[in-house]
Amino acid sequence: MVEIMSAELVARESIKNILALEIPLVNKSILDAKSSGRTSCFIKERISNGTIRILENAGYDVETDYSNDTVEISWAIVYNNLMNSEEFIEEISQELNLKVIDIDSSGNTIDPNWKHPKEDD
Repeated sequence: MVEIMSAELVARESIKNILALEIPLVNKSILDAKSSGRTSCFIKERISNGTIRILENAGYDVETDYSNDTVEISWAIVYNNLMNSEEFIEEISQELNLKVIDIDSSGNTIDPNWKHPKEDD
């Protein structure tokens, strides 16, 4: 018997392969931008509609410029919403074990007559 794969099966496998190639590229770009303190990144090549949909479902804003083959992926809205959330800042402060302290300057007096030892001539 001779068999042929259905177009749907081939299409599904093609989509899986494209996503498997694009998503690591996207993740690297996002991680690099995040490490630099940015809230968006650019990819200088087209990405598939499937990858765009996955990004949007994950909360990212995606802008494509097909004339320049670039894609901007942004998490700025989510970032700003979290930064403005009192509850989130409190939660992060606890995760970081952040403590607010006062500076006691009573022991730090500046002697106006002090000179560097090399200046004592």
